[in-house]
Amino acid sequence: MSNLYDKWFLQDLPLQNRVVMAPLSRARADDPGRTPNKLMELYYQQRSSAGLIITEATHVSNNSVSRPFSPAIDDDRKIPAWAPIPKAVQARGGRIFLQLYHVGRKAAVQQMPNNISPLAPSSIPAVGKVTTTQGKKPFGAPREMSREDIDAVICEFRSAAVRAQKAGFDGVEIHAGNGYLIDQFIRNSSNRRMDGYGGTIARRLRLLIEIVDTILCIVPGIQVGVRITPRDMSDGCADTDPLRVFVEISNALASRNIAYLHVSEGVGADNQYSLTPVIREKFTGALIACGGFTKASAEQWIQSGQADLIAFGTHFIANPDLPRRLALGEPLTAAKREYYRKGGALGYTDYAFL
Repeated sequence: MSNLYDKWFLQDLPLQNRVVMAPLSRARADDPGRTPNKLMELYYQQRSSAGLIITEATHVSNNSVSRPFSPAIDDDRKIPAWAPIPKAVQARGGRIFLQLYHVGRKAAVQQMPNNISPLAPSSIPAVGKVTTTQGKKPFGAPREMSREDIDAVICEFRSAAVRAQKAGFDGVEIHAGNGYLIDQFIRNSSNRRMDGYGGTIARRLRLLIEIVDTILCIVPGIQVGVRITPRDMSDGCADTDPLRVFVEISNALASRNIAYLHVSEGVGADNQYSLTPVIREKFTGALIACGGFTKASAEQWIQSGQADLIAFGTHFIANPDLPRRLALGEPLTAAKREYYRKGGALGYTDYAFL
């Protein structure tokens, strides 16, 4: 019988267990510059007992700007700053993927370079506010991307993957959820284009597929995962037929040699509206399930074959040795929400091990 704590192979990459650390935005990078540092290295090193770590979302472009102290890998000068992080994790038996994203229309307009407008599939602003150095500000009006803009973004993702490989990461995860740029192309509430990147579902998926294909072709040897959030409607990014959309995504990615599909729904194992079981039927590769899992539900999903790996987010914040605590049935420490993105070591690297 499969076990959450068994060793497992992700393609040819050995994992010490099936517990995944989900991407968590912690806002500890050096700013300005969006450069990783020694404190981030310690944070990931502490959690290296996870079978796989997926880093916080990392910007691929200087046109992708969000909350202060968010990291980026948008130029070659950041490679030496990132390199100690995978080295520290791998030295302790862990594996680590760098999550890549572009925020698109959710950019902080006040921080855009050269005062340009945020980029989006269509000129439709996101709903809500963005965190800036001046506090919360409304999302600005985006500019509809030209074909040249789209080609540039694909190139930025490819270049970021090359840098991740040079820095020593085991792979990259393409963030195609949570209302960010790729998700904005996927959903028909935010994509009203009628060219080759809009209209039909297949055309709305085209940006994601082209990013995945170009990385697989141009960056030999790197593993590529994809994260989707089927039931998330962040900042007004929704779709009228999510079931059809995510079935098509699953079919399209199943025909490609990606490392895994990471499905985050925030519903754990018991929600009747979960799309993860449907996606599991369509996607034949490794599947990571994420969102609201307990020790019992995670073990049940692995044993029943509903998922290959289970990702935990909040629990990893306050329990750096989470796989051991789960295996032993030890109580879990509660995370201090007030320190999630406050900066510094407090509530970041000061949680106790067993």
